[in-house]
Amino acid sequence: MSWLLIASIPPLLWSISNVLDEYLAKHHFAANGVMYIIMASVLELLVGGVLIILNPFVLQVPLPDILFLGGLGVLLSVSFIPYVYALQGDGAALAVPIFQLEVVWVFLLGWLFLGEGVTVQGLLACTVIVVAAIGIGWDFKTRKIAVRTLLLMLLSTIGLSTYTVSIRHHAMTYDWLSIYAWVVTGAGIAACLALCVYKPWRDQAVEILQRSGKKVSTIFVMQSGFDMAANATLALALTLAPAAGFVQTMNGLQPFYVFIFALILGRFFPHLYEHIKIDAVFFWRLFCIIVLFAGVGWLSSL
Repeated sequence: MSWLLIASIPPLLWSISNVLDEYLAKHHFAANGVMYIIMASVLELLVGGVLIILNPFVLQVPLPDILFLGGLGVLLSVSFIPYVYALQGDGAALAVPIFQLEVVWVFLLGWLFLGEGVTVQGLLACTVIVVAAIGIGWDFKTRKIAVRTLLLMLLSTIGLSTYTVSIRHHAMTYDWLSIYAWVVTGAGIAACLALCVYKPWRDQAVEILQRSGKKVSTIFVMQSGFDMAANATLALALTLAPAAGFVQTMNGLQPFYVFIFALILGRFFPHLYEHIKIDAVFFWRLFCIIVLFAGVGWLSSL
């Protein structure tokens, strides 16, 4: 199967995860966005345990690499904390397009540490995708991108790009399932330790579960399932692609999916999601999406 086809799957899965993220962050974790990441990471520990039991190759990874991959899992979780606060402020439709800044960091880190080379045409195609994605988040009222959201997403993308390049390095040695198992296990163990050590977080977790445990748990399972499937598919794509930057650039499709989902959800669930009007802003974002697709098509032809 082509790496390009595989790399196009994570953006779709993440976009579904994004809209679920927005709902949970705004309506159930508004008081503390960190708790959202901690509780999601605890759930990932269960998944990591299942993968370790079912896949014997996971146990063949040397201890130093297990510790390193577990540390990457912690980095991945921490990198999503600024993203959660960005969702609480401006929503997925504005925050998610800024994720495309990660492409710049991935190409830079891949060039510095992995010796990956890219063509001029590839860089130009990536530039088109990044500019179009950021254009989707342009605020016509203030005539600029929200500074707070931009800074939060900048912090998030630096951490995520470091994670991506590090995974690319280990993908040359181990299968993607073994990598993912230790990544989520490390994140889950760190989250459990955080709950054990810090009583206020533990109390908040109990309160959230008591107040709306069934609803939150159900959506958590759905959201985490989409998110983990996206991360696993990304790890697979990184083992097949010629460069980590090309895989990451395919995430330029994510703002399009988020935009479509936000449009549909805002129409049918206005009490949960902001209603998107069919006006000049809508057509501007539609234009940016068309340019974004053109950039992805250009990249795929190289």
